[in-house]
Amino acid sequence: MRSVVFKAGCYGLQKLLDICSAYGEEWDIKFNPEKSCVGPIGGNHPSAKVELVAKSLQWRDQVKYLGCMLRCKSCDIDTSGFVSKFYGAFNSIMHVLGYKRNEMVAVQLVGSYCLP
Repeated sequence: MRSVVFKAGCYGLQKLLDICSAYGEEWDIKFNPEKSCVGPIGGNHPSAKVELVAKSLQWRDQVKYLGCMLRCKSCDIDTSGFVSKFYGAFNSIMHVLGYKRNEMVAVQLVGSYCLP
């Protein structure tokens, strides 16, 4: 394993993506640039072109990371998707269990299906 130090910025990001591409070729891992994007954290996106597997990545104001929508300029997390999924699953569980439900079963189902 080699140790590499990069400057922060688009040049360093491109070098890291090149390392990922080379690793993917060596180990037969396919990266999909259509599903990938880049977003500047805490500022405006630069006009620099960043490529993954010889295809240009799009700069976005919001990026999805582990299911969370992250607003790049303000570094805020948009939780509206989580809240709506929680209430949808919660209401479905309560409807199926009915009026005379076992509380422990309800707690277990909510923990399994509603919480991330």
